[in-house]
Amino acid sequence: MEQGRARYETAKKIIAANSVNKIQPNDLTSNCGTRRYAAVRGSTRQYAAVRGSTRQYVAVRAISANERENTQLCTASEQ
Repeated sequence: MEQGRARYETAKKIIAANSVNKIQPNDLTSNCGTRRYAAVRGSTRQYAAVRGSTRQYVAVRAISANERENTQLCTASEQ
């Protein structure tokens, strides 16, 4: 029970940190994962500019939406 509670508290802190725009792409996923995610979404620099997105914003979206997938893709490609 105590272990589960600790895990829950940690997850809460991570989520809170992610909701702040100051997040760095390297915090939870490597750059590899973020770039791959952007490529999968078909985002180009132009598209990002139209959407008013910044590189930081794309990184936040990648982490929140596809954290697990990015991490798996990255570790697979880096091995």
